[in-house]
Amino acid sequence: MTALAPVEPADTPAALMRRIPTMDGHRATEVVVQFSGAGLLDHLSPADLELIEAAKLGGEVLLLVRGTVAAKSFRLVGSPTDGLRFACSVKVSSVEDAERA
Repeated sequence: MTALAPVEPADTPAALMRRIPTMDGHRATEVVVQFSGAGLLDHLSPADLELIEAAKLGGEVLLLVRGTVAAKSFRLVGSPTDGLRFACSVKVSSVEDAERA
């Protein structure tokens, strides 16, 4: 009879480290999500108008962004010893107030 290997919980530090993207044997030290595009708001929608009225210059907003993953890439942060950045680029298709969604 073959013994089964112990199952490691998915949220242990070792399990999380294995999920971080790698390239050429190097694990990313930074993981970022980048956005391009814009979401069109409906100028006749009360909810969209409330979002615009509540937006203050320098203020914080909580938005729900929908989009399509357009690219994934790796890039050195500075020198090879500084680390590796993994970026996921999302092309925005819509934006809405996350507090109302």
